[in-house]
Amino acid sequence: MIRWAAALAALLAVPAAAAAQAVPAVSVQDQLAQMSDLDIATAFFFPRRPFDSFLRDACTTNYRTRLKTIPEEIELELEIPGIHDVMIRHMDDYCLIHLPPVTDTLANKVRDRVGAEFTPAEIKRIVENFRFSVEEIMSIKIDVREGERSVTAVERGLAEAKSDRERFARTQAALARAPGGIALLGKIGAFQTSLGASIKADIMPALNPVIAGALNNAREAGNAYAVSKGHDPVYSVD
Repeated sequence: MIRWAAALAALLAVPAAAAAQAVPAVSVQDQLAQMSDLDIATAFFFPRRPFDSFLRDACTTNYRTRLKTIPEEIELELEIPGIHDVMIRHMDDYCLIHLPPVTDTLANKVRDRVGAEFTPAEIKRIVENFRFSVEEIMSIKIDVREGERSVTAVERGLAEAKSDRERFARTQAALARAPGGIALLGKIGAFQTSLGASIKADIMPALNPVIAGALNNAREAGNAYAVSKGHDPVYSVD
């Protein structure tokens, strides 16, 4: 059985300390209409849109939580009101520019793997059967609430998603009865497992430089704000 929800949770359950580009205003339906079968199949395995949404929200929420719980930071905000808002804004701005290339690289690696490991006929069959599921996946919004673990946010987002599980089960069952269907379902499941492991291995080494740069940008902004309010710089900057 394909468990795309579990696969999505595995892909998104990474340390919540990064950000991503804003969810595009264009509708999911319009996006799908412009995508090739390979791109749609890639979206089935790598849910870029909720992935970006999760990382973006996790960044600001978790960093703000950190600023609110460290005693020195609490004292600093009382001494220089508004400094944390400035830092969060500059961290977010930095990640809007620097994170998309990272997630682009991950998405392209997935696309290459899908193209290499599935035949064009298999890709077409995946799209024909599960296009509706891709639309559902691309519509999921993962938001991390203050004090919430990233895994909890993923699980809640999946639970709240408007997914037609009965249709998904019927589609799997129908595909299993079709010639070659069981073999394809098995191949899809194995691919999801392998892909989840490889992305989890790749994501933090790719994100760490962005996280470091975003933190540095936030501290520089905090220093500039402190000076503008008549204080000395308060953070060391790399």
